[in-house]
Amino acid sequence: AQRGAAVTYDRGTTWTNCQGLAGASRIVADPVNPSRFYAFDGQAGKLMVSANAAATFEATAAQLPTGQGGGALAATTGMEGDLWVGSRSTGLYHSTDGGVSFTKVASVGGADTMGFGKAAPGKNFPAVFLLGSINNRHARYRSDDAGQTWVRIDDDQHQYGSRRSDDRRRPAHLWPGLCHHRRTRRDLRRHQQRKIICDPRKF
Repeated sequence: AQRGAAVTYDRGTTWTNCQGLAGASRIVADPVNPSRFYAFDGQAGKLMVSANAAATFEATAAQLPTGQGGGALAATTGMEGDLWVGSRSTGLYHSTDGGVSFTKVASVGGADTMGFGKAAPGKNFPAVFLLGSINNRHARYRSDDAGQTWVRIDDDQHQYGSRRSDDRRRPAHLWPGLCHHRRTRRDLRRHQQRKIICDPRKF
């Protein structure tokens, strides 16, 4: 049986089951409002919202594609209620009102995972990083205009792992994770690469 999600308010000493999340598979915290949490039920196509620090969740009125086995859910850095929901088969959807409504991002055919970085010079919206499909090409992309346009940031010879860490201090910087405790920093503006070997004993 599915155990669902639980929340702790005392650093793990005790745990309480979150109410209303029988089928939700992705949960994120609002980056600005500590009382708000979001969860995505991919099978039902519903965005669930909590306004009481993840104690209880309720579905919004928005209806997203159903039958998704998981799906991506991300909350934009530094912005309250700005959400992205997607999957490999149904594309990507963006909400600016806490999940009350969503708009489909027309150019994106599938979304595996997402991240955010520092806004580009002259921009107010954080850089959006996507591992997904655009024009039937599965790759890594960056958008500097809230998903209106995308630029591919890898190539066919450099298809790195799906885990990555986004640099929120410098624009256009992304740290894609590799196995064997290796990471490659790609300076996306100059198209240079540097390999850094990380010793796990130092962490």
